Amino acid sequence: MNSIEIIDTDVLVVGGGGAGARAALEANEAGAKVTLAVKGDFGIMGSRGSGTSGGGLTNMFIYFAVPGGKVAPGKEADLIFERIIQAGHGLANRRLSRILVDEAIQARAKLEKWGVVLNMMPFAGGKVAKMLAPMPGLADVIRGAGDIRVRERMTVTDLLVRDGACIGAIGVDEGNGELCLFRAAATILATGGAGQLFMHCFHPSCDTGDGHAMAYEAGAELINMEYLQLVIGMVYPTICLLPHGNWGLYPRVRNGTGEEFIHKYLPKGVTVEDCLKPKPQHSVFSTRDASQYLEMAFVKETREGRANEHNALYLEPINPNTVPRWQFERLSNRGMDWSKEVEINVACHCFNGGLRIDENAQTSVPGLYAVGETAAGPWGADRLGGLMHAFSHVFGVRAGKHA
Repeated sequence: MNSIEIIDTDVLVVGGGGAGARAALEANEAGAKVTLAVKGDFGIMGSRGSGTSGGGLTNMFIYFAVPGGKVAPGKEADLIFERIIQAGHGLANRRLSRILVDEAIQARAKLEKWGVVLNMMPFAGGKVAKMLAPMPGLADVIRGAGDIRVRERMTVTDLLVRDGACIGAIGVDEGNGELCLFRAAATILATGGAGQLFMHCFHPSCDTGDGHAMAYEAGAELINMEYLQLVIGMVYPTICLLPHGNWGLYPRVRNGTGEEFIHKYLPKGVTVEDCLKPKPQHSVFSTRDASQYLEMAFVKETREGRANEHNALYLEPINPNTVPRWQFERLSNRGMDWSKEVEINVACHCFNGGLRIDENAQTSVPGLYAVGETAAGPWGADRLGGLMHAFSHVFGVRAGKHA
């Protein structure tokens, strides 16, 4: 048996998406010796090493998008904070939510300097949303730093704990199967969510809940794990969100045998139109209105075995003239054939729960931090769209510096 490779480092970051890359850069800038361990290849869009943040352009700070990219002092940030608290149904950590809105613009400034934030998605009134393309941009910044050690194709499987504190981790080299022992003064988990637990999800194969499981076994607290975002989207030939603003215009949905089915699962007095009407206000499954019965019907019909061979249901062709140009181009680039039926179903989008963290992204285990979708706190039962990347970078900065 070969000897175990031992790597000594000040800070070990597990996971190579936007949150992990940001934490690694901030820790390095603060003077720490940093090692970044990632599954697969680091920095390639859509690869296992780049996590969910490598999948393409994702809206970041969309609620901060005003002309010139500036926030009206004391107004918009306060409004966003109030919306976060309201959406969370009393389960959001107000301290963490306040940090998020107060420090998001500052966190974005360095990303703009690095060239990974783009002006995209024009809105009414001349507003332009800032969009984040973290990979390969942040990977290039890390490689340019020169002194952050990146271990690609390294699957971290267990955390090391001594006297109740995390002192590193064990990893497996995906190439040769050899073990690697990371001895670290601080460990930051940035392993994403757990979308691969579901039949369909919008995330790559690396999104398997590793960080949640490892931290739980190490004694860390998990909170709000029952709250996650489920969305109806295209699931074949690719996984992609549908333009939810069009649900009121969408034609009929059929099962794998060509039959309409939603009406079979509706309570007395509720119509399919009642379910479709509120859907343009939110793409995510919610129990707040009648739209909930759409996702319930999809799941039940699939469980009954009446989906097609791709575990998908059929949405009749969408009229491309009802879709905004940027969404039309995005879906076309993803393989949408506007003349054919769309294969859709419920898919996991994002976890609102995760590891309990404090204002420095520390978990309940000393020496262990969590950032990005691995962590929880500023959200509760629900989350405003467009803010997960803001959360990743605001607390990626704090975790890296503190670690």
